[in-house]
Amino acid sequence: MPSPSKAGKRAKLRKFVRGAGLAIAILCALGLIALRFVRSSYTNRAVMTQRVQVDSADKLFGDGPTLIGSPQPMIIDDPKAVVGTKDGIRQVDDAYLQSHHIYPLQLKTVDFTITWTRILCLAGLVVGALAFVLLTRRKQPA
Repeated sequence: MPSPSKAGKRAKLRKFVRGAGLAIAILCALGLIALRFVRSSYTNRAVMTQRVQVDSADKLFGDGPTLIGSPQPMIIDDPKAVVGTKDGIRQVDDAYLQSHHIYPLQLKTVDFTITWTRILCLAGLVVGALAFVLLTRRKQPA
């Protein structure tokens, strides 16, 4: 039979882990709720954007800027980067972005991060809830 001091330490550890499990479960549940609003916020700011390379020869020959990559929903908050719009797609100057150290945030990057955060929050919710439920003392039947 364990000594009284060991039993007391076990009870304290059990109480701590139970409380930590409850706190983790609550924080993860709140995180899952907040993720909806975070995704919505970024989606509202994303605009279909094409990065372009602007040359002085573009104006001379009338070809327009050189396209870089494909159009993507991006979040770029600096209006000075925008050089025009073509077919409803905003065009931004890639040289301006690089010179001002602006990295365009793609919506697919936000979605990837939110997906993994959601998975981790669900795992934390399950582990925290299990720790709380399994370590809750139940009264022994008489």
